[in-house]
Amino acid sequence: MKAYLLYRDRDFKWDRKEDLFQKTLADDMQLEIVFQTMSKGDEYIYNIVRTVMLNPLKDQEEIIFRQKVFKDCIRNKWIFDEIDKMRRDLEEKKKNGARMGLLWDHPESKVSIGIEVLRTYMDELKALRKIADTRANEFKSDGFTNLFARIREELDDKFFKEVKVQLDKCMFKDGIEIGMNISEGLKSSEHKLVEPQNKVAGFMNKLFSRNSGNVIRTDSIEDKESITEMREKGLNSVGNTLMQAADHIQNFFIMLDNELDFYKGCFNLCQYLQGIGMNLTYPVVTEDKTGIIEYEGLKDVALTIQKNEIVTGNEGQIGDRHTVVISGANQGGKTTYLRSVGQAILFTQCGLFVAADRYMTGIYNGIYTHFRKEEDTSMKSGKLDEELARLNEIINVVEEDACIMFNESFASTNEREGTDIGWQVLNALEESNIRIFLVTHFYELAEKFREDGRATFLRAERREDGVRTFKIIPGYASKTGFGMDLYNQIFSE
Repeated sequence: MKAYLLYRDRDFKWDRKEDLFQKTLADDMQLEIVFQTMSKGDEYIYNIVRTVMLNPLKDQEEIIFRQKVFKDCIRNKWIFDEIDKMRRDLEEKKKNGARMGLLWDHPESKVSIGIEVLRTYMDELKALRKIADTRANEFKSDGFTNLFARIREELDDKFFKEVKVQLDKCMFKDGIEIGMNISEGLKSSEHKLVEPQNKVAGFMNKLFSRNSGNVIRTDSIEDKESITEMREKGLNSVGNTLMQAADHIQNFFIMLDNELDFYKGCFNLCQYLQGIGMNLTYPVVTEDKTGIIEYEGLKDVALTIQKNEIVTGNEGQIGDRHTVVISGANQGGKTTYLRSVGQAILFTQCGLFVAADRYMTGIYNGIYTHFRKEEDTSMKSGKLDEELARLNEIINVVEEDACIMFNESFASTNEREGTDIGWQVLNALEESNIRIFLVTHFYELAEKFREDGRATFLRAERREDGVRTFKIIPGYASKTGFGMDLYNQIFSE
């Protein structure tokens, strides 16, 4: 049985490794503080939310599927604790079962423990079935509706009755029948227990099935040691099957709990942000890859958490042009804006809410970041070499309709060289249908895009008295970053 709460018809691959681009995305978008808030100090949930969030969806239907599952979780918060308790109870029962067997390696002990563990596991499955019978109508999403339907279908009364019958048979109250193959010279091989009864269908058949064969019965065998060995081999096989069945049930609860833990992390973040008064919205997702982005009150989630208060939001619309050039006054909020957009895209494509009053976006085939890095004494080459090497790694893997966010890239050289390099690289990416967000203080580079006429232009707002509003508004680049404003402010103080 499958949970299927993250995808409609497949499991999430939890064993995937985090690559360099995912780590860079988390660092540049300052997602560490977001993951910590989502997990509330729980390392298990932290690993879950980090893994899921750094593997965004690329399909509109899958995004909406997750949105609806999360809405169900908000309406029915009790489901988190119920499933988590079931999983922990199963783990504890299995540990207790292991402690019951002083001779765990002995086949008879293994069978006895396996029977006891499975019988206690049935209580948890019955509790899950009870939820499906009595509370399924409280859930509206396809994810939960389909899950409860599978539970009612697979864990019906017949299932529990058949399990009881099979476990009773494993007690071997009427003795043990051993099957074997007889070869030349009447030598026996491939000893195994024989199930004389009709096999049950479905789930239990997979767990307790036995291959048919010729049966030879005898009332007396002189070699008792051989009989004991055959008996132990048969019992060992049964014990292994019982524990595999227990593992199968426990793994289902672990899988279900893992998927719910992601939504629990989302709920924790939602609860925190709404607790300080922030508006959240479910984004409208279009099928356009690099289409229009519209937003009202869009905010940087990481900065909000750092300050523990609502920060300045932005309103605007980004057209369907592939390149967005963001310029303006130093310390004017350009990087914060860039992060707010990147976070919104990522949150959207993970099926979450967005920190905004309203948000609409297309879907990107990958999200990459290329931010200027601080000086690093361990670098073996110059900063420009390091920048271009990182950029080359992105270019080698980026696909059409992806999104790359540049923050003060090419700034490790002078404006003329930075403009020449940047124009060649960015123009090639644009021609490859890559959505580009570029924060730059290079006036010449911005002017090239303006003359070309293919970009959307935004700038950090600055009042005439030099005050930064931290608003990003439509506007072309200026020749100065107004650094003297900051100089006068600092030294006058």
